[in-house]
Amino acid sequence: MKTSKYIIIIFALSFFTQLSAQNIHFTTDNFIGREAALEQALRALHEGDGYYTQAKNICPSLAASCITDVSSFYNQALSSYLTAQAINSNNASLNYRIGECYIYVEKNKAIPYLEKALSLDERTNANAYLFMGIAYQYQSMFTEAVSYYQKYKTKLTIEQFNEYGSFVDRLITECQNAPALINAPVRVFVDNYGKAINSAASEYHPIVSAGEDQIYFNRTENNSNRITLLSKNGQSYDTTYITIPKTVPLTTLLYLSDDRNYMLFSSSKKNKTDLFETYQEDGKWTKPKALKRPVKSKYNENSAYLSPNGAVLFFSSNRPGGYGGFDIYMARRNEKGKWEKTILNLGAGVNTRYNEHISFVSTDGYTIYFTSEGHNSIGGLDIFKSDYNTTTNTWSEAVNVGYPINSIGDETFFYPLPGNQVFYLSSSREGGFGGQDIYRVNVMKAERNIISTYEDNMLAYHSPRFLEYIIEPIVQIRSSTVVTISGMVVDKASQQPVQAKISIIDNSKGKVVAEFESNRETGRFTATVPEGANYGMTITATGYMFQSENIDIPYGSKKEHSRFVELVPLDVNATITLRNIFFDFGSAQPTPSSKYELEQLYKMLESQPTVKIEISGHTDNRGSEEANMRLSNLRAKSVVDYLVKAGIDPERLSYIGYGLKKPIATNVTAEGRRMNRRTEIRIISR
Repeated sequence: MKTSKYIIIIFALSFFTQLSAQNIHFTTDNFIGREAALEQALRALHEGDGYYTQAKNICPSLAASCITDVSSFYNQALSSYLTAQAINSNNASLNYRIGECYIYVEKNKAIPYLEKALSLDERTNANAYLFMGIAYQYQSMFTEAVSYYQKYKTKLTIEQFNEYGSFVDRLITECQNAPALINAPVRVFVDNYGKAINSAASEYHPIVSAGEDQIYFNRTENNSNRITLLSKNGQSYDTTYITIPKTVPLTTLLYLSDDRNYMLFSSSKKNKTDLFETYQEDGKWTKPKALKRPVKSKYNENSAYLSPNGAVLFFSSNRPGGYGGFDIYMARRNEKGKWEKTILNLGAGVNTRYNEHISFVSTDGYTIYFTSEGHNSIGGLDIFKSDYNTTTNTWSEAVNVGYPINSIGDETFFYPLPGNQVFYLSSSREGGFGGQDIYRVNVMKAERNIISTYEDNMLAYHSPRFLEYIIEPIVQIRSSTVVTISGMVVDKASQQPVQAKISIIDNSKGKVVAEFESNRETGRFTATVPEGANYGMTITATGYMFQSENIDIPYGSKKEHSRFVELVPLDVNATITLRNIFFDFGSAQPTPSSKYELEQLYKMLESQPTVKIEISGHTDNRGSEEANMRLSNLRAKSVVDYLVKAGIDPERLSYIGYGLKKPIATNVTAEGRRMNRRTEIRIISR
């Protein structure tokens, strides 16, 4: 009798368990007496399906090479679906869609809903197994993730396998790659920037000033993207939205020149993305212009980075003829400012059959940072580095910059600051505020023989996760160290700001390494150059004599150099010093590194055909007065000879050597003597 009683109880429990796990559809039969609730649920479902369909129209699947962030659509669909789920939590299809939305929005919340969907109806959607794998991979549960990926593959038809099989294999490979990199973390601190920037929306592509007081970034919310500037004033923050004339749809900031007056961005319309450029004039951005062929194609171009001298563009495109997905290409601009017809694919060291996107190019152009789903990625897009080999003219095999810079989530952008000790990145890793967040990475300087640690810390101005990873080996993730050159250009008489064209030249190579303009309103400028070179800086503006500066930056020098440039109006008796005309000891012939400065002098005279000038040579007080007078005279004459040979009428030119008679500094110090050894030009008439 007791046994029969237990059997009855077990049967009853089994019956009610099955009943509670029953897949309940949103029909009137299941909501008798609850018609109002059903109506509310159906409205929520309809609204959620609208956003869900928009996302699917833009990006049909995770395996697709999507060019637009669709997380905001899924986030809005999720809000509606959760309203319906609160009314009926036992619908398999609804739980599946909630789980799928969370995969795009907040992966760590997806598993309970996907598990419930499968428990209610294991045939609800085969993609549930795929999403379960992704959710487990995101939580670093790689064995469980691979198990679900393998199950997913068994659910696919032959056609589906042909379409999605390689994508799933890539995810399995990521799970296999991850443990090795996670168990050998690089020596960095990774810090979420906090709520001053980050929110439940997506913030990404940070472009940061050298002093970290200004951060430009993209914010995607409510199905639109806004280019945003965060300015830090002491402990406070100011946020400004950048306005570009509304001649193009959704825009994503990709590149800003050092002077912040030139911008490259991508724009998407009807699932087609192109690259655009715009200039800032009088504090406003000009009407954008699409980059022309061969950069532009009928396919998609969605990331770009321009070399400091504006001559080389690195960009990503999914045009045919590459290795697969988006590849990184290089285009060169000729002397007329037109793109050369032939573009170069960076090759198999960089590009894979998956997607690659350019993030950053070093100042010397020999090191690139980019994101890739291929190589040995540990999850989605990872950040990689490649160096250019000048002997073989090829890019090196990509190197993963390591964990925890890279994570199981997507790392979509990487931006080093001068000195390569601080980096900024955007990532969808676990523990953020939502979507993509912006993180600050600090490279540790001293080696410490301590095992790995993982801590949560509270920072003074925000409360996100703070990660510390400490191990013995230092992983080299840096290229040549760069330094910052900044300053201000003003009118010498009025001291008012002047918008001027500035060129920085590597004097030893005669190569322009950066070209930009000072800000029209403030006269300020900023540029970065590699250390280990002597640089000339030429400043030109309409109505002024060109100005030259010399900046010597040996290895190990200070990381910031500044110049206050006073431009002299083009008037009679106006005088400037040519600081980048060099002579070997005892020689009267300019060295080859003087060529660019001499060309600038020629261009000024050519553009002002009535101007006559005197060229004067000066020395320090070493040596006899007679020898110095003779040498300074010969050096001034050699400059005249160059100009005459270039085509300047000799009647417009005169020369004189003053020797040591007109010092501008003391001859007691080496620096003073260097300043006294100079070539000057003076306007005689106009």
